[in-house]
Amino acid sequence: MTSMECDERVKSMEPVEIVILDEQRDRRAETLALVHEEPTSGLMTREQLDELVAFLEGPNGCDFRMSDPDDIKTLRWTCDGTLAKTERWLHAHGLDVRRNTSRLQELGGHCDCEVIWNVADRW
Repeated sequence: MTSMECDERVKSMEPVEIVILDEQRDRRAETLALVHEEPTSGLMTREQLDELVAFLEGPNGCDFRMSDPDDIKTLRWTCDGTLAKTERWLHAHGLDVRRNTSRLQELGGHCDCEVIWNVADRW
């Protein structure tokens, strides 16, 4: 295609195509804004993490329990190896699930029980 043909084609474009281009530009701008946000933007607060940990320790979470309170070897819990309960809790509390689970994983929380073991003291 020659330069003149290209110019003629551009002149004949429908206004709708320009709107699509504007929408694409807006999406790129939003993406760039996300990249330049503060690293902690959208992350739960320390207080919210404490609430999440309390939930995960309880019967609706990993259900931590000891048959003998004086013997740590009797400590038992349930974990399916995922962040499913953490993700449900984040969603129910209106928090950014993707951003928070990414940060939890960076800190060693790859499943619900690891959020308690590896992340609770590092947030």
